[in-house]
Amino acid sequence: MSKHIRLDTTVQNLEFQKSWGLLTPTEQNYAYFLSKASWAGAKMVFNQLSYESPALFVLFQLYFSSKDFQALEESAILKAGATQDEWKRFIAYVAGFYSNMSNYHSFGNAKFVPEIDPELFQRILIANPLYSDASNTLYRDFLDRLWPLVSREVFALDKPFASLGLPHEGGVTGYFNPTMTPLDLSLIRDFHTTTQLSPLNTRVFKTGEGAYEITVGSIETGSTVHEFKGAKITVTKGEFAPYLAEVNYYLERAKKYAANDNQRDMLTLYIEHFRTGSIDTHKDSQRKWIRDKGPVVESNMGWIEVYVDPENIRAYFEGWVAIVDKAKSEKFQNLVKNSESIIPQLPWPKEMEKDNFLAPDFTTLEVICFATQSCPLGINIPNYDDIRDNEGFKNVFLGNSAPSYAINAMQFATAEQSKVLAENVGRCYEVHVACHELLGHGVGKLIYRGADGNVPHKFTDPITGEDFEHCYEAGEDWNGKFGPISASYEECRADTCGFYLCTLPQVHTLFGFDPLNTEEIKTLLWVNVMSQFRKGILGLQLFNRENQKWGQAHTWGAYVFSQYLYQHQSGGAAEGKLVQFEILGADNFLIHLDKELLWTEGQKLIKDFLMILQTYKSTGAIERARKFWDHYSKVDGIFLQIRDIVIEKKKPRRIELNNNLVRYNEENISVTHYPEKMEAIIHSFIDRYPPTRTFCEEVVGVWDQHREHLRVPL
Repeated sequence: MSKHIRLDTTVQNLEFQKSWGLLTPTEQNYAYFLSKASWAGAKMVFNQLSYESPALFVLFQLYFSSKDFQALEESAILKAGATQDEWKRFIAYVAGFYSNMSNYHSFGNAKFVPEIDPELFQRILIANPLYSDASNTLYRDFLDRLWPLVSREVFALDKPFASLGLPHEGGVTGYFNPTMTPLDLSLIRDFHTTTQLSPLNTRVFKTGEGAYEITVGSIETGSTVHEFKGAKITVTKGEFAPYLAEVNYYLERAKKYAANDNQRDMLTLYIEHFRTGSIDTHKDSQRKWIRDKGPVVESNMGWIEVYVDPENIRAYFEGWVAIVDKAKSEKFQNLVKNSESIIPQLPWPKEMEKDNFLAPDFTTLEVICFATQSCPLGINIPNYDDIRDNEGFKNVFLGNSAPSYAINAMQFATAEQSKVLAENVGRCYEVHVACHELLGHGVGKLIYRGADGNVPHKFTDPITGEDFEHCYEAGEDWNGKFGPISASYEECRADTCGFYLCTLPQVHTLFGFDPLNTEEIKTLLWVNVMSQFRKGILGLQLFNRENQKWGQAHTWGAYVFSQYLYQHQSGGAAEGKLVQFEILGADNFLIHLDKELLWTEGQKLIKDFLMILQTYKSTGAIERARKFWDHYSKVDGIFLQIRDIVIEKKKPRRIELNNNLVRYNEENISVTHYPEKMEAIIHSFIDRYPPTRTFCEEVVGVWDQHREHLRVPL
């Protein structure tokens, strides 16, 4: 990823105004209070990402509090000596910070720094007229107090600051000390498993030799001390209490406007969960959520995804609110109705499949707000394995977060490829997203040891052909068992399910593809697999060559998929005709994917690959899985050359802009719509979080509780 937020970065507004006008006043009030609750909780994310982010959040809120960008620019130029171009780069950095809710890219976890000199950056901060305002010292007080604590981190790009990751592997994290060793982390994982304390809403800090503090996100406070394997572990409740109290304030008001008992019960359980920190209570809220079928206003919140934690066991907060697009949702619901006949066609034995597939709710949504570090295209939740396997789940496609595709030249593709992709990717990707989210994440089961103490079945390793016995033990789950590879492995498995299923007539006919038109179906498969190859290869920019680590789950999984097909094609990697990579000089390459061979040879390889992934996931065979995954994760040979080209020619990833809601009274709630430019991202955050002294003291107070544990020693 780029070390800077480039000036040519695209800003995408999450538009929803037309759908908003179709909501009743009751629905608008429900959405408003849920949005306020979501953004209140999102303040936690700054702490969960990097040591310096909460302080930068406060400083930027105060710096731009006037929202007079012209006056600020004039001060930067006249007082700080900045050029107009340098001012634009300052704005780009701040906009990127807000969009990612930290100074690390949400896609890839690589750090970005200001594209201006450190001394100039500081002079721009001081040039703000508020700094010399004797009648109001708020900005000066916080700048003088906070800048010395983070100035080193803002510009540091050497190890370990360059990326989020395990400290002992050269990364930084907001979830535990930089001094935590693999043995420390293993001890804490064992403690979580033994005590059945979920790590989802926790962080952990080593406070001394053999002494640790696990903090739990909750409003309630209190500590318990445990002696565990010779260590003293203190579990402290009450982290992020001020933010969670604000969340509950708005959730209580949202209850008045809930559409049904399921929504009211869900909100009641959210409130209890945030009060106590109990993950079991949050699980109960998700049970109510999945029973709320086809709501007009959809929402979910909590500690949900684990992509940021280097161990993939601790989650970061997200809260989102959206409006259901009923017309676009219909085709997805038809896929659900046909799942009973589709799922048995997957390649694994019945022992690896759920006894009964719990048909999920699948809807297309227009996002009102996605309050966390970034907005995905689709979500499949809840992530609790026991609920997904036994009670159900929901899938949502976030339609207004999808980028538009114009018919133009794509990087590293021929003119013909560009045309085929641009003309078909939207339609084909819709099928893939449906299969990935609706079926991919929902099929297959985890096999646990039986009540008699035995492994329920014998299995055959698809690679070696040997029979083996393996299963999950009581208290184990998917993320905990597969750890750092769990997210990328699961995304790859769901993607591969999508490729396997999209060729089935029962699937693609629901999306308007003609089953008698073989060429059309071949194009469907080719576009989706080619897009996956491109995702994995372009994602090489997120691979850290120094520590041999991948930085993003989806691209990592896409690369593994591409490597499996590449290495196992007939004739092998060098002589095969299915897929080849051609380097054209020092600054270009092409991916050649044969459509006809993909339809024959490729489909068999996809089936074999999917069978391997499912066997290892169902049985919890982590050692077999890790050996397999590590092999196809390697970046060497021609792919190191391609990586250099990708980095040299990389284009900036878009950043998102959330609009705000303003409530004048119960009958009048309006949308504040912002233009698609970087200043508007900043403007939206100042509107969202008015920077009063109380607000700033609260954010800094939460940060102060554990900041010294997270700072990399000087």
